[in-house]
Amino acid sequence: MARDFFIIDRDVFLQACDRGMNAAVSYLVMACGSQRNNRTTCWSASSIAERVGITRPRAKAAIDALIDASVVVLVSGGSRPRYHLTFPDCDNGYLYLPKSIIEGAADETPPIERLRQTRNITNLIVFVLLYGIQDLDNAGGLPADMFDDTPSEAVVLYENKTMRLEVVTKHTYKLSWAWYGKSSVFSLIEMDFNDFNSAFAELRDMGLVSVNAAVFDHHEYDGEIIGSTHGYDYVEELDAAIRRKRKTLAKWPDGYYMIIPAHIKTACIKCVGVMRYRAQTGKTARWMALSTKNGARELKLYNDALRLELALAIERERKSA
Repeated sequence: MARDFFIIDRDVFLQACDRGMNAAVSYLVMACGSQRNNRTTCWSASSIAERVGITRPRAKAAIDALIDASVVVLVSGGSRPRYHLTFPDCDNGYLYLPKSIIEGAADETPPIERLRQTRNITNLIVFVLLYGIQDLDNAGGLPADMFDDTPSEAVVLYENKTMRLEVVTKHTYKLSWAWYGKSSVFSLIEMDFNDFNSAFAELRDMGLVSVNAAVFDHHEYDGEIIGSTHGYDYVEELDAAIRRKRKTLAKWPDGYYMIIPAHIKTACIKCVGVMRYRAQTGKTARWMALSTKNGARELKLYNDALRLELALAIERERKSA
């Protein structure tokens, strides 16, 4: 079974970036087409032109620049050239990238072509290096301390013996300077924080990374994700059932709704960043399984509460008839 990811080395990628945008995206395309040893590739100018939207002469010039920088070595020429990609034996800087960022999905423009079209090499660097710090297994995405959260105080709107419904009406975030300066790969390569911030915002606008409010069982570093937040439309039926024949109750506000098991007393909202394109690896499968499990638990708690409150509403109507 063909794998749907490829591996590059961070430092080699940055060397390619030093030769400009065309060289950088060409390196990624060639690496995507590499054999399982991650070092040998037959993807050349035609493959690059097809996937990043540049002409074959410019693709050929980009390959020449990579050869000149010792990032790529020409093994054999002719109409079907073969290349060797520089690849250190030490795996400390290895990055695992989904092939879908090169090949796209369905009829969409591949992300690599869209990034080239921004003409901003920082956007490309940030996009690729984010994959090196995403940890779906342990963090559910990008590092939690990458974001400074500012949620409003959570308000309990409903509770029964098995669940509690809380809402946060406002939730904003900014990228954390403390995280950036202390431990991020971006500060290690001396990228300016403002440039990183701008690139991250552009990647989010392009739909290549998302930042969502998730529910954790605790606010400290070892808190675990127990669910997603929801909009008012998710809880609207429960709100309506509770207010039936109770004209003094106000409609619940818009906001970020948390469906929390009753025994968890320290739940909170935190930001979680996730790359849109993900390879189908074991980590991705475990992350999706946990998301499915959490979602099913939330739905059961909610439906149980809805059935209870609908029954109580019907009883109120019967008594008032």
